[in-house]
Amino acid sequence: MSASSDEIQKFFEEMRYDLQLETKDDFDAWINENNLDLATVQNICEIGVLRNKIRDSIPDEDIAEYFNNNKEGMDVAELYSITVESEDLASELMAQIEEGEDSFLNLALEHSTDQDTYRQGGFNGEVTRETVRADVEAAVFSASAGDLIGPIKDEDGYSIYMVRNAVSPELEDVKDSIRDQVFENLIEEISARVDVEQAILGIKDDPVDESAADEEDEED
Repeated sequence: MSASSDEIQKFFEEMRYDLQLETKDDFDAWINENNLDLATVQNICEIGVLRNKIRDSIPDEDIAEYFNNNKEGMDVAELYSITVESEDLASELMAQIEEGEDSFLNLALEHSTDQDTYRQGGFNGEVTRETVRADVEAAVFSASAGDLIGPIKDEDGYSIYMVRNAVSPELEDVKDSIRDQVFENLIEEISARVDVEQAILGIKDDPVDESAADEEDEED
């Protein structure tokens, strides 16, 4: 596998665009700020081309296998919460929502003690199975849109949750991100099997103790 001059040039132009180095002066300033030279930049671009080729060469069958083995962990839910100090209050708020006496968003603004979410009407954002507690995960990802969950005791009090939407992605929705993950796993496996004398793109492991190496040479 190799990188042609045209491929290196194309990668270089894309890198300049991503870094917003529109003029020669911008590029020269970037080189100086990062203590680089043209030969190093060319090496970076060549490595980038080769990395992309390796990534693109991962078979679609491997992507599908990863998806099938990890599909459940890719589920995403849009989640809201209200946290209060007592279970009785949490139950009362939940009843008000269920009976249509008030909205979840209004009650979150009025009662929730969660400083990170109450101003957004209790909006937690999109969560995955890995980002919520185990006792919440099962309920959230088995719920339908609009379902209420709780009260559930946590370290800050008692919380009730509303699931706005829960989605199990299709392979095409996450194919690119899976390819990135499989590629990174491959790079880690390769790195674990070989000794890297020169780190790629300036990323280094623990620095070599040159004085200790000199002492070993002298002993030999």
